[in-house]
Amino acid sequence: MRNTSIVFAGLTFSALALLCTDAALAQSTVPNTGFYLGFGLGKSHTRFKTDDFTAGDPAVSESATTTDTGYKALAGWAFTRYLAAELSYTSIGRYRYSYTEAGRSGNVTYDANAVALSALGTIPIGKDWSALLRLGVSANKAERSSMNGNLPTTQPIPATQKTRASPMGGLGLQYDLASNAALRLEFEYYGNFGEAKGNGSGGTPTTPTASFPDTTGRANIWMFSVGGVMRF
Repeated sequence: MRNTSIVFAGLTFSALALLCTDAALAQSTVPNTGFYLGFGLGKSHTRFKTDDFTAGDPAVSESATTTDTGYKALAGWAFTRYLAAELSYTSIGRYRYSYTEAGRSGNVTYDANAVALSALGTIPIGKDWSALLRLGVSANKAERSSMNGNLPTTQPIPATQKTRASPMGGLGLQYDLASNAALRLEFEYYGNFGEAKGNGSGGTPTTPTASFPDTTGRANIWMFSVGGVMRF
């Protein structure tokens, strides 16, 4: 994930440089309709549903890593200057929920990605500037790892995954560099990931990890990103 993010960041800044060069050579005009491609790179945040992960034991210390680097790629079609449809894939991030007891520790990782179909409204707010309003639906995939570390458990904790549909939406700003290129700053909320504990076939022992032996656990995830689009 980290290496991929570094490579993607390099490609992103290279693309931005090309877009800026294009902007210097062409006068900005009203955005075209039709097909376009885009990218984004940003910081993602998750909020775990702690009831699905917690040990429920005061002797066990718990913590969570809730931010990571995310990136997305998208294809869109602008019907008019004001309305478009977009299909996107977002590798949102990897998070961690950790346990410590009597000098022993363990953790599970939680990977999230999403495929979203959304309508995008573009509202001009000044020369070359527009506000963005997004609303759609997302197929959210959560992948929880098996237990890592040396924390003892009463039963093996295998990895599991869950894909679910969720409403998604977002807000943003767009700056048109030229008739065929624009920069974007966005906030996107992807909604619900994973599955509540007790929905699988496992038991419910009293160990920290046995609170979720048969499910991924749930989370809500969002991302702030910067990116660009190129129209064709």
